[in-house]
Amino acid sequence: MTSSGGPDVFACDSELKVGAGGHTRLMVSGGNDKTYKIKNVATGNYLDMYNGFSSENNPVVGWQGSNNISGNQGWHIVVRDTTNHYVTLKNTAGGTYARTPETVAGKGVVGSSTMQQFELIEFETGVYNIKVKGEDLLFNLADSSDGTQVKLKAADDSKNQQWVLILL
Repeated sequence: MTSSGGPDVFACDSELKVGAGGHTRLMVSGGNDKTYKIKNVATGNYLDMYNGFSSENNPVVGWQGSNNISGNQGWHIVVRDTTNHYVTLKNTAGGTYARTPETVAGKGVVGSSTMQQFELIEFETGVYNIKVKGEDLLFNLADSSDGTQVKLKAADDSKNQQWVLILL
């Protein structure tokens, strides 16, 4: 799927599967060696490892788009469980994984050397929620200010919880 003149979105390299509870989950094929940018629908900002730092608990934030495909905004989506379609998100700049040390609403997403699994659940065609495995919490970007930390929030169908995955 390609928007006119735009980059390929994630759905062109994936297979959708209906999982438990009728949720559609994204089964990534070949995602282990490809890089994606993850764009928030409400703000237009991208998932960004703050300053590309690899330090433990470095915040994952929203930031304006850039053409830096291998930097702070580049993410490898790696399938870890093909049965349940769980993935990890590994930043290309810092080499750390997106992680939620505390799975509590309002707590921030950070970078970590420790992997954590997430579900990519289709909200509508080409738009996904990033859900913490085993929890009813989603990645949420509250506003468009550069450096706003991505935090966990219960599903509310807002565009702040919706993400487009763009193959680079």
